[in-house]
Amino acid sequence: MGGGGYAGSVSFPDDAASAGYAAAATDTGHTGSGGDWAWSPTGMKWNLIEDFAFRSLHELTVKGKAVTRAFYGESPAYAYWNGCSTGGRQGLMEAQRFPDDYDGIVSAAPAINWDRFIPAGGKLIIWHGWADSLIFGQGSIDYYERVVRKMGGPQRTGQFARLFMAPGVDHCGGGSGAAPTDPLAALVAWVEQGKAPDSLPGQSVSGMTRPLCVWPEVPRYKGHGSTAEATSFRCSARY
Repeated sequence: MGGGGYAGSVSFPDDAASAGYAAAATDTGHTGSGGDWAWSPTGMKWNLIEDFAFRSLHELTVKGKAVTRAFYGESPAYAYWNGCSTGGRQGLMEAQRFPDDYDGIVSAAPAINWDRFIPAGGKLIIWHGWADSLIFGQGSIDYYERVVRKMGGPQRTGQFARLFMAPGVDHCGGGSGAAPTDPLAALVAWVEQGKAPDSLPGQSVSGMTRPLCVWPEVPRYKGHGSTAEATSFRCSARY
């Protein structure tokens, strides 16, 4: 499970554990919510910065799998990453630097967008709210389109990575729009059953539902039915 902000504490992954997963999280090698841990009067603490950037994520994964294997007597059948904001950035870093660590990654509203990606048979779902007031959604579009160019086009990229934009959704959820209800379930179905998602079910805080379409498609009203129901919309190249 991914962290938030500077991730200077362990956010216990209760939801994942309750869903039946062997779950783990990390403080990324430092404590505290501010940025003081990264510098000192004598200079930057590059070892801690590297821990935060990528090393702690891989160590979490390696040790988490080892503990799981020791407790259950067998290795995990599948491994998944699920995070938003800093956690989304962490997921992308894992995909880039350690592509064998996870079979699937959900990266929501990633805090930093990188421009290289190394697929290793795993699957990646990125989603981002268009109304994100903290991290602009255009950054995720830019990242994804760089991947598309790097991999030779949308068809090839869509075999392992898909982006979903959520109109009206703020940072990691909230706002007036419909956010994905369970992107991890969609990822698991893709990894374990080969069912690539063309849309994600979405719901707003007021109960409105919408399909969240794979980029660059958008949900378009069919012309009949309730505008508060997902069944009245279909994914289209334009509104």
